[in-house]
Amino acid sequence: MKLSVYSPPNLERPPFEDAIRNEFEPTSVGTLFGPSWSTHWFQIVLTVPEALRHKDHLEFHWDANNEGLIYTEDGLPVQGLTGSGERTNWILPRTWKDGLEHTFYLEMACNGMFGNADSDTIQPPDPARYFKLRLAEIVAVNLEARALQMDFWIIGGMCSSL
Repeated sequence: MKLSVYSPPNLERPPFEDAIRNEFEPTSVGTLFGPSWSTHWFQIVLTVPEALRHKDHLEFHWDANNEGLIYTEDGLPVQGLTGSGERTNWILPRTWKDGLEHTFYLEMACNGMFGNADSDTIQPPDPARYFKLRLAEIVAVNLEARALQMDFWIIGGMCSSL
């Protein structure tokens, strides 16, 4: 997987068509992005590894603890992400198991789901908050195991409520 980023200056929020015309610089997991309210555009070029091409269900997992939106190479918005372990996955198209490179884009907003307060939402937002890209990977998901995990989660919730 190749990750590159374009960070618009002066807290600008360019639309897709303008953002992708800019120079993208290589980046990686572990990099900090900010400050608060800024946006960063990622170009993601991936090839599904040989070892995963026979798997039934592949997902792209991304977590920077903030909001994001995945776009197709043509600019069609396809999946919102919220980070923090909440909604961090996008199901890869089955046609991408062909061994070829596929490109998509991700717009990252440097804010949480409910603004930019760190942990105490009653306080004013932090104008200098930065977000670390913690996860960007292709994952083969065992859907039966995921369903079993959800069953246990629901049963556990019912036990504590009853």
